Amino acid sequence: MNSIGEARIRIRTRLAQIALLILLIGATVGMMAPRGLPIAPTITGADKIDHFMAFLVLAFVAAQALPRRSLWLIGLGLAAYGGAVEVVQRFVGRSMDPLDFAADVLGVMVGLTLAVMAGRARPCTSSAPGDMSGRGPKGRKRQ
Repeated sequence: MNSIGEARIRIRTRLAQIALLILLIGATVGMMAPRGLPIAPTITGADKIDHFMAFLVLAFVAAQALPRRSLWLIGLGLAAYGGAVEVVQRFVGRSMDPLDFAADVLGVMVGLTLAVMAGRARPCTSSAPGDMSGRGPKGRKRQ
């Protein structure tokens, strides 16, 4: 790839990283704000759909922002973030709802799938889901 193409990829990746940071801050503020405050609006009026959509977008953008990371690692990280948010909500005057966490995880799975389908991320090609060595099923280093 020529240097112009590489520069475009670096710029796109950097913009995605900035967008991911902004989205994570916005999601955290929105999910931690006590109910009824104008800072915590609902997008659709249905809490589970809001969780699903938020994590779908987070996962899609994270796949762009972290192109060298395994999609398994991105998915597990976002699922852990969703779980942590649900636990912390219990202590800030909001309810901890396992169905919110389920919607978060489903959103992550769909978001990462869409990123792969859009050609913005490559699926994990390792022989086992836990293999984060960066090597494919035949032991060769992935590009």
